[in-house]
Amino acid sequence: MLQERKFEIIEEQTREYTLFNTQGTQWKVRLNQPPTISTDPVTHFVASVNEMFDHLLENVDDGDMVGITLHNEVNQSDKPIAFSFRRKDKIS
Repeated sequence: MLQERKFEIIEEQTREYTLFNTQGTQWKVRLNQPPTISTDPVTHFVASVNEMFDHLLENVDDGDMVGITLHNEVNQSDKPIAFSFRRKDKIS
């Protein structure tokens, strides 16, 4: 039986940065609600984010630079959480 992902990719945009001779990809992702029988929402959130990172970074070379920003689209007053650009092989 195929397990449903804990997230949904809403939008994907790729952009060329000619000044830096590189290309960037931006994904807009929505985390799915935890199952009704879920015991701990924090555990579900952490598992969802880990699954999302694994999926989005699976085709990225280890030497590629990756920057990540998470923000709450529903509650705009929440501050974004950002991880500065670093090589993929330095993300754990």
